[in-house]
Amino acid sequence: MDEFGGNFDAVLVQSKADVVMKSLGREDCKQLEGNAWTVLSGNADDAIKLLTELGADAIYLAFGDASGWMTYDFFQKGEKVESYGFGADYSEEMEEMGAEYASPWDMEFSDGETQWGFSGKLRKVSEQEIQKGEAFIDEFFKSRNAYLGWEALPME
Repeated sequence: MDEFGGNFDAVLVQSKADVVMKSLGREDCKQLEGNAWTVLSGNADDAIKLLTELGADAIYLAFGDASGWMTYDFFQKGEKVESYGFGADYSEEMEEMGAEYASPWDMEFSDGETQWGFSGKLRKVSEQEIQKGEAFIDEFFKSRNAYLGWEALPME
């Protein structure tokens, strides 16, 4: 996976592009030949809407340049079944902000500079695995046979 400049959000849906476009009423979808996943710019709300309408698996991937965090959420049949993220460790600041900013992760680890978090209903992972960062995300994408590269992104 390449590093993305700036903020980046994408939704991958395991469905044909024409079905996704019709469902959302959008033209900014792209499906590479031979790939079962359609890519669109968007947010997690788009993924949930698609899942409800299509009953398809979806992945929401986000990178925040300012926060330094990269995350993904994996949905099956409208339910979030896995989440992962890593980036700059803001755990002390979040604790100071109160309970509404508590960690969303079932498992988390920090080395004082970087924080990693994982929640999953489908599999268990170790602290060593979640510390892989981009490699962990890449392994997840490969396990789902999903691809996201610059040529897969819908560009205007």
